[in-house]
Amino acid sequence: MGNRRCSEVAPPPLVTATLATTMHRMSGGRFALGLGRGFDMLFDVMGLSRVTEAQLDDFIGIMRRLWRGEAVVGHDGPAGSYPYLSQDPAFREDIPIMLVAMGERTLEFAGRVADGVVLHTFFTDRTLARAVSSIRRGAAAAGRDPASVRVWSVLATVGDHLDEEARLRKLLPRNPGRACAGQP
Repeated sequence: MGNRRCSEVAPPPLVTATLATTMHRMSGGRFALGLGRGFDMLFDVMGLSRVTEAQLDDFIGIMRRLWRGEAVVGHDGPAGSYPYLSQDPAFREDIPIMLVAMGERTLEFAGRVADGVVLHTFFTDRTLARAVSSIRRGAAAAGRDPASVRVWSVLATVGDHLDEEARLRKLLPRNPGRACAGQP
């Protein structure tokens, strides 16, 4: 369920909250909701509205309220207008929210609002260190313990049964000029 939840192609918050609650319970509490802003250029090409930090922040707030059993009444914010949203008032779900992030601004935002951050697969060691620093800086700016934000770095593995050309196609970023913004 790592999807751009705050766009016109995403399910409404109550659907997402209910699906996440179901997955969380079915997995024995091991589920985390993954969110991401997506890529502005891709949204532009598809004619869709870009996802903003304000939309994600608002959406995350709605999710957390629903998972605490609160009703969301008369909501009108960046994530949308909702007259009434509610799950079971007895709910006390503790579902982590993971934000996929690459750029410095989004990494800092993730540190402010998310329980964890999923980083890009092809970060260099130096870029990884800068990314973690941005996340920690965002958490500290929000008055959060920077160490409380989990950081996941994705590891790519490719079997040695492939010829060199096929291995390189799988290991190298698809667009080396744009991969890992800010990376030297």
